[in-house]
Amino acid sequence: MLKSLRVLSCSILISGVIAFPVGAETLEDAWREALSSDRILQATQSTEEAARLEMRATKAARLPTGEFSGGYTALDVTPALTTSFAGMDASIPFAQDNFAYYQAKASLPLYTGGKIREGIRAAEANYQAAGLDTEATELSVKLGVAENYVNVLRARSARDVADQLVMNLAAHLEDAENLLDQGLAPLNDVLAVRTALANGRENAVRASNAVDLAEAAYNRALGRPLELEVQIDDVSAGSNDLTLDMLLVLARTNRSELRAHKAREQALRHKSNAERADMAPRVGINGGYTYLENSHLQDEGVWSATVGVQWKFFDGGAARRRSNASRRQADAVRLQTEELASLIDLQVRQAWLDLQASGGRIAASQEAVAQAEENIRITRNRYLEGLSSNSDALDAALLLTQSRAGLASANYDAVMADLRVRRAAGIL
Repeated sequence: MLKSLRVLSCSILISGVIAFPVGAETLEDAWREALSSDRILQATQSTEEAARLEMRATKAARLPTGEFSGGYTALDVTPALTTSFAGMDASIPFAQDNFAYYQAKASLPLYTGGKIREGIRAAEANYQAAGLDTEATELSVKLGVAENYVNVLRARSARDVADQLVMNLAAHLEDAENLLDQGLAPLNDVLAVRTALANGRENAVRASNAVDLAEAAYNRALGRPLELEVQIDDVSAGSNDLTLDMLLVLARTNRSELRAHKAREQALRHKSNAERADMAPRVGINGGYTYLENSHLQDEGVWSATVGVQWKFFDGGAARRRSNASRRQADAVRLQTEELASLIDLQVRQAWLDLQASGGRIAASQEAVAQAEENIRITRNRYLEGLSSNSDALDAALLLTQSRAGLASANYDAVMADLRVRRAAGIL
């Protein structure tokens, strides 16, 4: 019987139990706070912002560029040309021995064989993938907070049930001691109840410690001091009328992870096209103004405009190989996407089956609690009348505790199953 008590006590601590009084903070409140403070989510958001800036930088490649250069030069001799005239040598300066110069130039690409266009499309796809990563992280954060939230409720309920067991055993001990005083019960009955009560009190202490740990974990998930007091509302499973087929379709449509993989595949294919465009001719236009301080020149400032063509027609196959490498990477991401889709289907199916099973567990547990409550009432009365043994009374108390623990476990498992179904389908 004592061994059964120890096993049952461990079960209580693991499974969680009945409802906890309503508090101040809802699960939605916890989600809002967690999404504003979670460091992993903030890191993902920073990565998304970096992808956005990278996209804008890539788009700037199709805009004109301008640059300015200038300087001052001092020479040790004056540049001059040597010539002969009428049999005499002459030196004619053509520049100053010190002079200033500057140049302002603007360039605009007219045609790049699609390199700029494909580079922009690749950057846009990477930015889209980064945004989808942020969405997926948000859902994961919400599910993690929900698990910590429910764990607090489980731990508090486990503590309440442990306390109720102590109260039931204390009441039974009083009955046993009264019967012992009247000579109607042996001392062994009292000793057995006292031992069970001591074990029950020990388990109540463990349950209280489990509450402290669960609350600390919850505070950490929300970025709060670990010792902060936690006041939360109870939760129950919502209605979910979606069929398995509907959930599978939703998951394939909504899961951010799948869409992020597809966006990365597209980014790699655009990158492949951009790398292949390295071998295409490039056409650009340049214009600017150049000033050279030189008293020997008629015009020291000159405007210019140039249309230029550049064509790298051979590079040893480097561009083609880089393009093929990116395309192979895209094929690898496509295969990973197909594998991920299969795993997501499995997640949805498992979560949906768990949710369906939880409904049957709740109904069975409710019936078990009702029967256990009636059983303990009858058994205690029979014990007082000498018609039941001390072991029967102890077993009835333990059975009631086990039934209550099972009911609460089914209720909270249903809550988590519902949340996991929604997370698996991408609609949490």
